Amino acid sequence: MSQRITEISSTKKQIVTVGTTRPVRFTQIHRYESLASFALTMLIICLAFAISEVFPFGELAPLREDAIYQYSGFFGWFSEVLNGNASISYSNAKGLGGPTIGLFAYYLASPFNVLMAFCDPSDAPKAMSIIIILKLSTMSCASSLFLKKRIGLTGGSNIILASTYGLAACNFVSGSNLMWLDGMISLPLVCLAIHHLKMKGAIAPLSLLTGAAIIANWYSAYMVCIYSVFWTVLEICFDRKEHLLSKKNLAFFLQYCISMVLGACISAALFLPTILDLLNTGSAPTMNSSQNLEILNTVSPVAILSKNYIGDMSIHPSSIMMTGGLFIFSILVIGFICFLFSSLPIRIKLPLLLVLILIVLSELSPLLSLIWTGFSRAESYNPRFHFTVIFTLMTGAGLFLKFGNRQRFIPILSGALYIGIMMLLIVRNGYNSQRAAALQMLMASLTSISLYFLTSGVRDKSKVKDIGSISYKIIEVLPRLGITLALIIEAAVPITLAFDISNPEPHLNVNHFKDYYDSISQLSSIGNIKGSFSRSEHLGISYLGKGSTTFPTGESLALDIKGVNHYSSTGTQASKELLGSLGYNGINGTRGITYYNSPLAIPDTLLGISSIFASEDATAPYGTQVVGSEDSDYGHIVLHQYSRTADLGFVLPAARVDTSLESEDPFQNQDSLSYALTGVGDVYNDIDIILSGDPRSESNVSLAIPVDTQGAIYLYVSSNKPLSLSCNGRFIQNVNEWEFSSNIIYLGTYNPGDNVTVKISTLDQSPIENISLTARQLTREKYEAIIRSFDQVCADTVEWSDKRIGVEAISQDGSSLVLTIPYDPSWEIKVNDISTSPIDWNGFLLIPLQEGKNLVDMTYHIRGLKEGVIISLLGIISTCALNVVTTKSKHRK
Repeated sequence: MSQRITEISSTKKQIVTVGTTRPVRFTQIHRYESLASFALTMLIICLAFAISEVFPFGELAPLREDAIYQYSGFFGWFSEVLNGNASISYSNAKGLGGPTIGLFAYYLASPFNVLMAFCDPSDAPKAMSIIIILKLSTMSCASSLFLKKRIGLTGGSNIILASTYGLAACNFVSGSNLMWLDGMISLPLVCLAIHHLKMKGAIAPLSLLTGAAIIANWYSAYMVCIYSVFWTVLEICFDRKEHLLSKKNLAFFLQYCISMVLGACISAALFLPTILDLLNTGSAPTMNSSQNLEILNTVSPVAILSKNYIGDMSIHPSSIMMTGGLFIFSILVIGFICFLFSSLPIRIKLPLLLVLILIVLSELSPLLSLIWTGFSRAESYNPRFHFTVIFTLMTGAGLFLKFGNRQRFIPILSGALYIGIMMLLIVRNGYNSQRAAALQMLMASLTSISLYFLTSGVRDKSKVKDIGSISYKIIEVLPRLGITLALIIEAAVPITLAFDISNPEPHLNVNHFKDYYDSISQLSSIGNIKGSFSRSEHLGISYLGKGSTTFPTGESLALDIKGVNHYSSTGTQASKELLGSLGYNGINGTRGITYYNSPLAIPDTLLGISSIFASEDATAPYGTQVVGSEDSDYGHIVLHQYSRTADLGFVLPAARVDTSLESEDPFQNQDSLSYALTGVGDVYNDIDIILSGDPRSESNVSLAIPVDTQGAIYLYVSSNKPLSLSCNGRFIQNVNEWEFSSNIIYLGTYNPGDNVTVKISTLDQSPIENISLTARQLTREKYEAIIRSFDQVCADTVEWSDKRIGVEAISQDGSSLVLTIPYDPSWEIKVNDISTSPIDWNGFLLIPLQEGKNLVDMTYHIRGLKEGVIISLLGIISTCALNVVTTKSKHRK
């Protein structure tokens, strides 16, 4: 029997196998590999979670970085949406208010998230833990289907190889971005659909799968679409019957392009509103000047290869020390090397190798990585498209196991090459643990030896006298058991390291999280926050515990606590600039991240922030009193409340419409806003600062602030370096850290003659260099004058809910209504039943009024929804019609 490969292709329900022209029909292939891969992946994850005491086997959530900061709150909000308590299109708890269709499409559109309908917001981390397990197991299931239907790999080899895709270490260390896992699930299915298109001419599977992938998560679907171009070319290369540029192949590529376009059309019901939302909010992919410089830098190849280390699951990239995060199973690497050394045709090996090289080059070069990330944010914890590396390696290893397994010593040589390279890297870069390094080499050796016996054992059953003998079963079973053992160990170790409680990365305890949410909810009811118009914020307390940086989280959305902070990739840049101009947050960055850095009595009162959740040791905000407190596992929470805050709307006189908030001095912007809305100006007194030390050459300086009158003192710090700030020996906070650089800082309320000494120092002990410092004092007289003005200048809020606002206002002399929500043209506004268009007023929403009494009714509509639904319907109809035509045409041929 010939040992050469005759062809790797399939027609109808047959695959031509190694050394024979006898077809193997799908009805003869084992039926349960996909379910077994699902079960094996789930079993290994549960084993690792049990060892690490991760939920559901402990109290620790399998969440990292952004999943803790952002997604837990978003999933809690989605629970409210599914239960009819929140709107999917708009939320007043997203900063000052903002659209949420883009947030839903990016973070929450996965069908797995329906599980949140059965969970309370406080149980979001528990539900997310279950969803992660289900998604990873489904990834293995999808890859098993691909290996079976496309390559013809069945049995134990299929189950083991498919499980490596769902258990890849990159799935656990890339910030727990569980929303991207849907794209990873779709990749094997899309590639299989492309093969189905080539063999049968059916465009429907590819179009529908592409549309579903974009709906589930458009970002990871984009990466899948990029890879699908390469896979289409691979399918052409794999077909040895046709010339690469034959009419048949060109027609196939054209059908692929049409299928992808139709898939995008099918997703338009959600994707079109999402695009319009991102464009409107300023959160669409962009590149700033610093990124333009960074894309010229290239990551060291050694740094990338060094991340294939089982002993450290550090989430942050490093080009110096040995760091993990991209560990790849030895069966994949050794199997792919075997594939390259095998006797498979060069027309098969070379294209797959080139695809792998291109992806790896993209991981090395931020410039190339922009192709995969939609030309936005090349930097990340680890390459976001690393799952395509895993899939490519899996495909090559699968081809070797199915078609190239006659070369007896290739597994040993491949294993030796892999072990040698990793040992050189470990010697060059060092390692965190001798045991981990030895374990990695041992597992690679076990895999290599097992692969040798698996591929060189008894093959032709006709020559075996007793196939049912124990010796034959041992020869068949033991190699697979060896590879399975290596797989289990290589999967469990990185997972346990990633969620080890001693790891310095933040962790989330599911029970502490629930307790904290319950405490905040209880305080919300005490403070009477929900219901009529009111906003609230956090000060030095969140489920992250107390920290040196004021950090926004997603809990406001989940608990419907309406404030100014919002942290997501779908934030509104205009809101960030507005709040930055008032002193709440820095204005650097382009992701629309807003946060409540420090209590600021003037803008707090004007924006209606009536209540503040704070840690018990936080400085009491000026003008507030304590109305309640609760104990939680993250500390004692105190609820402060202002005596009076403004309503949602202000009647703005025509003479003040031209007011601008464009000063670089946030104190001046606060004063301008106060005068425009209330008629009270000059709200701050200037304070002289006595500086001790030279910031140009010293790492710390001291400020003496003299106090002449009673009132609140605020300090504005502007610097390019991260700084630590303390007042009268008491640490206040760090400033200018990452995108959460602070702005104005509240130092406390002081009386005449009090001593106020501020110490500022750099975090890295380097000279401070350039720094700008401005101090102001707010007096009680001006503050109380602003409060008294609310009876005359504020409109009456009739209704304030997600998607709908009702306001009554009386206009004189051409005045307008200013609402303290961000400007958004998607609002449908009627004034006394007459439609009118909103106007952008310094980032706020302004509505022209009629003379006399005005009843303003506002309803939020998702832009592009109707058009998107129509395009989706047309896409589905066109897909079905073309599918009939192309399949019939293929059948006739």
